[in-house]
Amino acid sequence: MKINKIAIGTIFALGLSLLASPAYAEDVAEEPAVEIVEESPAPAPEPEPAPEPAPEPAPEPAPEPAPEPAPEPSYTPPPEASEGVGGWAVVDPDTGNVHGVIVGTIDTYKWVEEQGGMGHEYMGCHAKCVLRFQTRAEESGNVVGVHSHDDIKVKWDGNDKNTFSYDQGPSDRRTTSTLVPEKTMLDGRSIDTGVINRKTESTLSGNVKIEQRQEDYLDKDVETDIFFPEWGEQGKLFRYLSQLEAERNLQTDIDSDLVSEGYTTEITTTETVVDEETGEETTTETTETVIDEENVFVKTVRVWTQSVVDFFRGIFS
Repeated sequence: MKINKIAIGTIFALGLSLLASPAYAEDVAEEPAVEIVEESPAPAPEPEPAPEPAPEPAPEPAPEPAPEPAPEPSYTPPPEASEGVGGWAVVDPDTGNVHGVIVGTIDTYKWVEEQGGMGHEYMGCHAKCVLRFQTRAEESGNVVGVHSHDDIKVKWDGNDKNTFSYDQGPSDRRTTSTLVPEKTMLDGRSIDTGVINRKTESTLSGNVKIEQRQEDYLDKDVETDIFFPEWGEQGKLFRYLSQLEAERNLQTDIDSDLVSEGYTTEITTTETVVDEETGEETTTETTETVIDEENVFVKTVRVWTQSVVDFFRGIFS
């Protein structure tokens, strides 16, 4: 019985020994390791920035108020207005139009100023119309003046100038000038001594225009321009320092331009000379270039030129 107990014990010990023995590589096949790679999640798309709000337009600056017109300077009559009687223009202060002329003195002017105008309607001018000195009296004491009527327009140029604008004549011969009151009657009898910057524009047949300019009554050399608007694309202008120069030179200047522009023809002249001793004849031919008077345009220019000649003759007729 004793032996049996040992044997059992030995088997039990052997069994424990087998259970406790380690497993070696050649005994156990290891499975290959699987590497697990964790994928990084895709980055979330960045949100698009919200559009910036459009800047509000800057407020437009308030328009500057239009400057008020400077008040017209007050009127001061020239010293000549205190010499005695003279011609005083009745002027509409709103339009400058001269409605009439009265005989008065500096005291007449002051009285009208004190009551704020004429005080009653005068020759179509309202009660607030004013007086402006226009002409000195003639040596004889007679007083004359100019005012608007029919085809004459007379206007006060303003208190800053103290002159009158004078515009007269029919539409085909209009004259403009400036009247300086204190210069009138310098010769004792004429209002024309006060006229400066006189310009006359005349329109003739063929729409030919003549402009004449004169600085003042002492200016005897009236500058004269003669313009043919239908001569070429730009027209043709002939300018002279005086009317006398225009009368003397216009025809020659016109002929010169006609030749330079080719309005010419050739004329051949044959001349035969006989020798008195031998009786021998010698024939000579001469060719000359002249203006083609049969050309239609040349004939038209001749008509224009004659209208200018007739105009100058009419001035002195």
